[in-house]
Amino acid sequence: MFGGALPLPGTTEAARPNISMTIWRTLADLTHRVYAFESSSSPDNVWTRLDRVDVTRAARLDPTADNLVGDVTGRYEPREPFAFALAGS
Repeated sequence: MFGGALPLPGTTEAARPNISMTIWRTLADLTHRVYAFESSSSPDNVWTRLDRVDVTRAARLDPTADNLVGDVTGRYEPREPFAFALAGS
């Protein structure tokens, strides 16, 4: 299944200023526990197998890294978790 997307660089119509370009397209397959995405400017598909990710630790995947294609489950790098802003602060 493929949905519609507004191609880069977007629209410059003054009558529709709130329409923005599509930078990333994503897919979440809950049955097979796969999260996939692709850049609008690249034909490469990237996916992560959620059942192989350690969700007890913070990690980051750089979407601009070279040769980022296919299964990237093993390419996440450990990171310190970010602190959430408190409401009213």
